[in-house]
Amino acid sequence: FGSTSLVVLCSYSGLLIHAKYFDCDPLTTQLAKAKDQLLPLLVMDTLGSIPGLPGLFVAGVFSAALSSMSTGLNSMSAVALEDFYKSYIDSSPSKRHSNLLVRSVVVVVGVVCVLMVYIVERLGSVLQLAISLSSIPSGPSIGIFTMGMFIPRINSTGALIGGFSSLAFMSWLVIGAQYAIAQGKLRFEPKAVISTGCHYAFNATAKPVIIDETEEVWSLFRLSYMWYTLVGASISIVVAFVVSLTFSSGQTENLPHKLFSPVIHKYLSPPKEKESKHEIPVISIITA
Repeated sequence: FGSTSLVVLCSYSGLLIHAKYFDCDPLTTQLAKAKDQLLPLLVMDTLGSIPGLPGLFVAGVFSAALSSMSTGLNSMSAVALEDFYKSYIDSSPSKRHSNLLVRSVVVVVGVVCVLMVYIVERLGSVLQLAISLSSIPSGPSIGIFTMGMFIPRINSTGALIGGFSSLAFMSWLVIGAQYAIAQGKLRFEPKAVISTGCHYAFNATAKPVIIDETEEVWSLFRLSYMWYTLVGASISIVVAFVVSLTFSSGQTENLPHKLFSPVIHKYLSPPKEKESKHEIPVISIITA
């Protein structure tokens, strides 16, 4: 419910931005330098005259960002301490040593996140980069969960190979597409916008876009990042199904129905009844 509400609110914010600037595109007039600045611009245009509300919006954005960042840093430090340091180096470190390690991990990861800002700004919008990177693990994960719930024919070997195959393919696809974007070889043409309804002066001279036809990008890299998760899930399922057919163990009928979704219970073979062995007590009869 929380994720759905967040997506609905973000979509509603996009509709508000379109309704506000449908006849005066801020990107064309250079009022906004990037797409990520459209929402703050909307807040300042509509709520800037109300004292306190723009500051409240900025405080809310920073609070949400810092809250998520602190949660991630704490999780990374805890994982480094419990799963790596205690497992492979020292199983019972002192309290002082543990605190030093946790704080060091937080500092190192925080510095890396700050330095990544200079790389992210060359890879397109933040939303596109976030969805593209998250689709690398989420696609295979959705595929594996779908196999386990709805496809009893796929065995563990097929699911493992399918998941790793999808993970490798999606990593190559996302990294290749982002590299092409950073090099300027891959450009996504935006929708047609107008600026005839603007009530302020701006420079209407558009910069010519020079496209080097000698630098062709593979058509698969032109796939929209919104399809990455579906592509990853589909690849994992298809590869897992083919591998399972090749290395079938023939034990599908013995799987308990409770492991699968109730939607497919009617398509499963009836469970075999286990033969129950009952020992017959021996009673000795003494006759006079």
